[in-house]
Amino acid sequence: MFGCVLSEKKNQTRIIVRHARSDRLSGELSRLRVDIVGLSETRRPGSGETSSVGYTYYWSGMSNGHRVRGVAIGISSKLQPSVVEVTPVDDRIMRVRMKHTLGFMSFVAVYAPTEMRKTEEKEMFYAKLDSVLDQCPPRDTLIVLGDFNATTGTVRDGYELCVGPHGSGTRNTNSYLLLNFARSRMLRIAGSWYQRPELHRWTWYSNAGGVAKEIDHILVSTRRILQNCRVYRSAEFFGTDDRLVVATLKLHVKSRRISRGNHTVFHLEKLKDLTCAHEYAAAKECIGERPRSRRGFVSTETLEKIEESRAARLAGNRDQHRALSRWTRTLLRRDKERYVRSLAEDVEGHLNANDLRPAYRALKKLRSKSPSRASAIRTADGRLVSDMDGQMARWAEYFGQLVTVDPPTEQLHTTGLQAVDADSPIDETAPSLDEVREAVAKLRGGKAAGVCNISAELSQSWG
Repeated sequence: MFGCVLSEKKNQTRIIVRHARSDRLSGELSRLRVDIVGLSETRRPGSGETSSVGYTYYWSGMSNGHRVRGVAIGISSKLQPSVVEVTPVDDRIMRVRMKHTLGFMSFVAVYAPTEMRKTEEKEMFYAKLDSVLDQCPPRDTLIVLGDFNATTGTVRDGYELCVGPHGSGTRNTNSYLLLNFARSRMLRIAGSWYQRPELHRWTWYSNAGGVAKEIDHILVSTRRILQNCRVYRSAEFFGTDDRLVVATLKLHVKSRRISRGNHTVFHLEKLKDLTCAHEYAAAKECIGERPRSRRGFVSTETLEKIEESRAARLAGNRDQHRALSRWTRTLLRRDKERYVRSLAEDVEGHLNANDLRPAYRALKKLRSKSPSRASAIRTADGRLVSDMDGQMARWAEYFGQLVTVDPPTEQLHTTGLQAVDADSPIDETAPSLDEVREAVAKLRGGKAAGVCNISAELSQSWG
């Protein structure tokens, strides 16, 4: 999974690499204040977007419906208005373009083939990645978030511009493909420029725990925006052997803030006054604080198990961590089932009471939060088009081809065809009073009134 945190002036920008479930992922990203995240192995077919706990996720997967591979990019709700273009390419590459104060930046999430795959497949992947970067405007700031399945090595000869003095691992075929790609594109591998403890370096651990490597990387087009890059071991996800990689970038994102009108302004600087501070402390002790509502369906017991699992992993107790992870996944499934069952019971109760508004509100929670939709279309020659003008031109071309069809060359044979019987005439006689009463009695309550502004209940009360 890969990601970035972009913020305004005093805040910084962070980037990550790993896979996880959306609800738990959003909670961890919010805790670490990560604003942009890239994901690999999402295993979600097609392309589209969905929302979860303050984040919007755009994904790109297999076009044939198979749930393998897949990549995604998540954007926090405060930065989502800055997104200007989303281009899903295939199950290994996708791109998101955003606006910042000095221009634009393009984020590319990738999932490279492993070392065991054929060389032809690897070369085809990097050729397609090159073509995607060719579509980025030359003045864009490029950030490639990737599970490259490759180490950088420690020797910099020939790669001084893209590899820093703190590389790691032994090079193989994937390593040279990554390094040649970074050198040709003038991209810097962020992690290789910072000296870190090994616990903050290794992004992947084998199942047995005996092998650790740095194979997930963040590539940037300029080092001026890069401030730090390290692994965050405290991020707890399940079902993955990768660790969270976070890069801190110095970028100011231009988010369009919506004015809320009159709102309360808290003058916190007054707390520096000892008299005001004592009065605030006395009021807090007397009145107390409003407890924050826990969002989502995760129970307190499950949250405690998650913290225990995190502590076991940080302490290096792998057996205890595996046992707690399995138990936590069981608790999460239980909590989800209880939540869905509770919503279903609410829907049934409100429908039986003919209370439609809360019933439909609960139904809205049960269904998907947003429909799946692709953000790019293909031209006649197979190229991806994501800008609005290009898509409109392509749709006009497509429908033009549909209507400009050559007439049939053969004469249609009409011999032996029978004429269709005409419809029976419509009875235009005014309805009787009994028929009107019968129709009014069949009206369902709880529905919106028509143009006459008379509800069904009011009509039925007249007798």
